[in-house]
Amino acid sequence: MQKLKSISAETHIVPGAEPLQLINVESPVTIVLIHGYTGYTGDLYPIARHMYEAGYTVHLPRLPGHGTNKTDFLASDHRMWWRGAIDAYLVAAAAGKPVVVMGHSMGGALAALVAAQFPVAGVALLTPAFQTVSKLVPFAPVLRYITKPYRKAESEIDEHTDPNLRFMAKEYWDWNWPGPVAELYALIRRGRRALKNISAPTFTLVAREDTAVPVSVIELVRQRLGTSNHRELILEKSGHMFMREGEMELVYRELFVWLEGL
Repeated sequence: MQKLKSISAETHIVPGAEPLQLINVESPVTIVLIHGYTGYTGDLYPIARHMYEAGYTVHLPRLPGHGTNKTDFLASDHRMWWRGAIDAYLVAAAAGKPVVVMGHSMGGALAALVAAQFPVAGVALLTPAFQTVSKLVPFAPVLRYITKPYRKAESEIDEHTDPNLRFMAKEYWDWNWPGPVAELYALIRRGRRALKNISAPTFTLVAREDTAVPVSVIELVRQRLGTSNHRELILEKSGHMFMREGEMELVYRELFVWLEGL
């Protein structure tokens, strides 16, 4: 991990990656929505705004090292990401209403850690990274010491027309990161262990076409979850970034039924 002093004074949050707070004074609960590894808050803006329009207060934090640049990213670690999720919970809880914590991918592991440690009204695990499709992830704690970050093959790199997304691709998504993946794996392991300590009602969403988190993760959640109050949704046509695909009407319908039952 690089030292914090290595972060340039020119570092700034990329437009579209800012944290978001949407306040509805009549909201029955406050929702904390946590993005994933190398992700950014903009991934979850559509969900946050839809929840707000449905009458909910939503807090969407930016995790440390995300949505800025690669130097900032390399200066962060899993403890900082975990602390970022806890701080978001504490801010939300300070309003005095019950808190529902939701997380996408690595954010799902962070949501589980928060729900295992703090009182929550519910926890939603959205394609949660308790397992990964990549077989190399468990070896990252060793690879980080023998392999430097390296650029992905051209066939793995997506083109982006938006200049802000092009910048984030150049800084984050076009690279393989052995060190940060080792930090991700630490959260994966901690998140799996935390499941048994979750007593709040839980909603788990997985996607058949997910190439990052296998659909079998739902079995792991079933086996380890500390509560029997568990609602599940398996998307048949979507992938890891399901929020960009065509089954969101179903997602919102199921989430709102779950939320109303809390």
